[in-house]
Amino acid sequence: MADHAPAPRARTVPRGVVWTAVVLVVVAGALVAGWWFEREDSRSASAAPARPEAFCTTAGEMRAVGELTVAVGEDASALVKVRDGLTQLAAAGPPAPIRDDLGQLTEALDAAIAEVQGASADDPQALAKVIAVLDERLGPLDDASARVNAYTERWCGMPLNQAPTG
Repeated sequence: MADHAPAPRARTVPRGVVWTAVVLVVVAGALVAGWWFEREDSRSASAAPARPEAFCTTAGEMRAVGELTVAVGEDASALVKVRDGLTQLAAAGPPAPIRDDLGQLTEALDAAIAEVQGASADDPQALAKVIAVLDERLGPLDDASARVNAYTERWCGMPLNQAPTG
């Protein structure tokens, strides 16, 4: 008669413990994913432009323009100058987050330029349409504009946009 060791008893983990562990893993994963994808690298947004002199010269030129005049259906040259200035700022090598903000502002201005150039000077609603496009495209970019403004103030000693004087 051979001694047989008793079969090992299967150890079961209580069902509630398993579900608790699964929930904890899922919640931790969501928190880590949220942190990872929503984080900002503050160091890169505060880095100096690669070509600071070109960046600040362009910022100064843009700031000196002052108020813009646009002739609906005829002349969008003022908006084109601003768009070109934003493109030059981006080319001067600011960090990626600022370059992205400049790109978003440039795209919004491109839409406004197209609306100005495509509008009929005889259409009494043309100005309202252009203003609507500007509000629609530039309004959501207030944060991007504020970041660019703060960046130019930090590195060039002046904000890109002058505060209204009343």
